[in-house]
Amino acid sequence: MAKKTLTKSDFVEVVAAQEGIETKKAAKEAIDAVINGIKTVLGNKDDLVLSGFAKFTVEHKEAEKRFFGITQDVIEVPAHDLYKAKMSKSLLK
Repeated sequence: MAKKTLTKSDFVEVVAAQEGIETKKAAKEAIDAVINGIKTVLGNKDDLVLSGFAKFTVEHKEAEKRFFGITQDVIEVPAHDLYKAKMSKSLLK
């Protein structure tokens, strides 16, 4: 069986069918609520653990200088936040 990449619309259909949600609109609203909640938590620079699913973390990286090998230049990388998601081992089984 070939690997398939689902779009958000495809995922909405899967959730609606699996959870018995009567309309795709209601399933989409539920998925959007979860995504917006994750965005809010990460936007506040907090970590989030959804047991059995994933751990979302925010790591701050200070500004630094790096050597760019192609042009032999030293470039300045500005300070930024790095967002990571680590899937639960139980999910990957």
